[in-house]
Amino acid sequence: KQWYQRRVAITAGLAEVILAVGCVAMKSEIEAAARNNTLTIMEFYGDTTKDEKGIFTKTLDTFQESFECCGVDGPGDWSVAASAKFKQANGDQWVPDSCCTTVTDKCGEKDWR
Repeated sequence: KQWYQRRVAITAGLAEVILAVGCVAMKSEIEAAARNNTLTIMEFYGDTTKDEKGIFTKTLDTFQESFECCGVDGPGDWSVAASAKFKQANGDQWVPDSCCTTVTDKCGEKDWR
């Protein structure tokens, strides 16, 4: 009986180690997929032909306001992901208003994180 309990304990321990290694190995893949999918969604921001109900726009705004962030890696993501929409005529970058420290209308044109 004691031998059986040791065998079960060793098997359970090995399973935990294998699971932990698998989780660590998959973490980078999951992070990369989340990053790439978010950058793809950013391309739809404010585009009523691709985001008819504004779901992507609302989701990104809520996320940025809740986590007090701007883009995935920073504000520069907006000039890459949705370049035509987030450039001013003079070439300056702007971002969605949800990037602003204090959200007000058109604050993303000048006062962002």
